[in-house]
Amino acid sequence: MRKGGGRVTDDRRIISMMEQRDESALEQIREKYSAYLTRIAKNVLGNDADAEECVNETLFRIWQKIPPADPPNFPLFIGKIARELAIDTFRAKLTKKRRGSEYEVSLDELGDLIPSDDGTGDLTDGILLRDKISEFLRLVPEQKRKIFIRRYFLFDPVKTIARSYGVSESYVKVNLYRTRTKLKEYLEKEGFTV
Repeated sequence: MRKGGGRVTDDRRIISMMEQRDESALEQIREKYSAYLTRIAKNVLGNDADAEECVNETLFRIWQKIPPADPPNFPLFIGKIARELAIDTFRAKLTKKRRGSEYEVSLDELGDLIPSDDGTGDLTDGILLRDKISEFLRLVPEQKRKIFIRRYFLFDPVKTIARSYGVSESYVKVNLYRTRTKLKEYLEKEGFTV
């Protein structure tokens, strides 16, 4: 059996356990996905204690969402929950003295593409924007897409991305810059004001 197929089978079993309200499913999620969830949270929050608290809250939210949710891509589903919680925690802890984190740096890089969320935006516009960005990323070559996602979804540091692909940090920065530029052009062509 392929490695990926085994992962999907394990995930289906975990989801089934969650649907039956078997609390041991949470421990299996922690064992299998703790490093993944911690990485997302730490890249946003910048420290281990907040990241650990975020992972614990993520497990609680997963428990609340399944059932009724039945995610076809379990790692993406739980990663999104961790990411949203980490961002919410970051925003809640933000004070006049801003802390440096990969999340903040990533937002600064995307600043001219993504409108800030001041609470006045239309939810429909946000959904359309998200869908157009996803559509754009499907058109981007695989490595460029993965680098973009690692930087702006997982908030991985440029140095970490460069190391994992065996390229220089400059290569990653130029790659991200060019992808952002093409994304801006794409969004403008699709009618978004950026």
